[in-house]
This record gives sequence, structure tokens and C-alpha cells, in this order.
Amino acid sequence: MNPTNDDPDSHPLLSRKEAHPKERITPLFILKWLVSPLQPAPRNKTQKNTRKTFATPRQKKKSSRSGARRRKRRLRIRRALRFKKYAVRTSATVTLILIIAIVSFWAKFAVVTQIPDVLRQGVLLHARAYIVLKSWWFGPPYFSLSTYLNESGGNSIANLEQQLGMYVEIIKNPNEILWVFQGG
Repeated sequence: MNPTNDDPDSHPLLSRKEAHPKERITPLFILKWLVSPLQPAPRNKTQKNTRKTFATPRQKKKSSRSGARRRKRRLRIRRALRFKKYAVRTSATVTLILIIAIVSFWAKFAVVTQIPDVLRQGVLLHARAYIVLKSWWFGPPYFSLSTYLNESGGNSIANLEQQLGMYVEIIKNPNEILWVFQGG
């Protein structure tokens, strides 16, 4: 069945909204958009053909140098827009990855610096700092042990543990140490 201009009900698409439904913006849609290949938008062939059919001989232009210049200019603009689209997508992807990395580090890892001599044993013998896996979520990501030390005498490890409170696992469990910065 051929759709005709005389009978609008015979057309398979009733409205523009039905012809071009919009996809809902979801995290999956954003992810697809970020990693989708860069391609120019599809051209609507019916509009192009109707424009040509209604053109009069005066409106048709002969190919000339100015036409070639226009084509080159359009091509340059199209390339610039494609590069801009690529740059925006790339920067958005890199920013998203960076934010995820920062939040995940803050959530589960901690950096411990200024290790007292009492704790410098085994792996931490020449350590300047180390990264440890936390047993809790979203606690402080940085510990400078010199600020927790109390010079009031007695057992300095017990004092340090008391000062650290619920964060004492960063010095008690050496199996959770992931990375050691040497040279201290």
C-alpha cells in the first residue's frame, strides 16, 4: 500500500512524536552516549528530494569556484563540530572515571604517613608512608600518625591505639597493607 497525500490516514506514521520517539535519559543511555561512535546525523532524503523538485531553473546554480569554496567551508565546519563532539565526550568520560576513582579511593583506602619508630617492623622498616585497605566505608582517607601520638609516656603503641579509636585497624592489621612508599 502506497501512502498518498490525498489520504492522510493511510500514512504509516501518524505524528512526528510517534515517528521519532525520544529515549529516556537513564544512566545506561548516558553510558551509551559516551561510548557511541562519532557519526554524522542521518540525512532526511525525502526533504532533500522535495527541495530539488520545487527548484526553478533560476534557483539552480552552476558549479563554480564559489560552490567549491562553500563545500570546503561546510566540510571544515563539519570537521570542527565532530572534533568538538569528540572532545566533549572524551572530557566527560575522563571526568567520570576520575570522579569514580576518587570516590572509590575515599571509600575503601587510607594513606598513613609519619609512621613512628615503634611501628617500623617487617614491611614497614624503611617505609615513609603506606596505603591500607580500610575495614569500614567512607572514613577519613588520610592519617598522619604523629598527630595521634601522645608524648605522655608509658606504652606508645597503646597510646596510639587509644588515640586512633575506631580507626585502630590501620596499624593493627599488616595484611591489609597494599602499597608501601619507601625511603623514610
